[in-house]
Amino acid sequence: MFASRGASYIVLTDTVSDQLDTEQECRPFFVDLSKLPARQKQHLQRVGLLEYANGGEDDSKDNFNVKLLREKHTEYLKQPFVSSLHSSFVSLDSSRPWIIYWCLHGLDLLGHNFAKDDLDRIIGTLRSCLTFSGDGEAGFGGGPGQLAHCAPNYAAVLALCIIGGQCQGSADAAAAYEAIDRKALYTWFLSLRQDYSITLPNGKVVKRVGYRMHHDGEVDVRGTYTVLCIAKLLNILTEELCEGVAEYVA
Repeated sequence: MFASRGASYIVLTDTVSDQLDTEQECRPFFVDLSKLPARQKQHLQRVGLLEYANGGEDDSKDNFNVKLLREKHTEYLKQPFVSSLHSSFVSLDSSRPWIIYWCLHGLDLLGHNFAKDDLDRIIGTLRSCLTFSGDGEAGFGGGPGQLAHCAPNYAAVLALCIIGGQCQGSADAAAAYEAIDRKALYTWFLSLRQDYSITLPNGKVVKRVGYRMHHDGEVDVRGTYTVLCIAKLLNILTEELCEGVAEYVA
């Protein structure tokens, strides 16, 4: 499971070294449950994390299953939708779509169904994060009135699509999809394009295209990925958006 020190890497960079250090720190937490003392396994069973096939307190053959505490996880993920967040979350004011997406994604995987009032508030919050400009372009920002940014835009669109997928055919699904202005998003994506041209030693000119995270922001693979991913999801991925991207990433 864990790589020996740099053995599987061509170059041992600082990033690789940090990764290996992290793996070593996590190593003690990866234990063979069958080798735990009986009292520790009994404790895991009492808190609901282990379930023995024979229903007893222990099993000499270690015939047990690891259980996910679905109810506890569901209650934890519902917190941002049913109560106010602690004041310490103010540092994530520009990450509101991310908080919504993280929680929605987890709840969707757990099979949780939302009440209509909750869905209305979630859709309303995300809609308020959509920032329009005078050029007919729009993207989701991290909060109401904030600058359109590829990262929260990615999270907001995915969150709305989760609602649309979970509530297919309902008014909630329609409201979620209608909150996504595909035409304005496409125009915004084009405004984030950054074209480069390089001349190879053989004289051939190669066009490379990357995407900014936001207007006047950095150009990187992160911005490029989130633009193309959302464009693909919304069925607005065109040759115009893709031109030169493969050359940029390579």
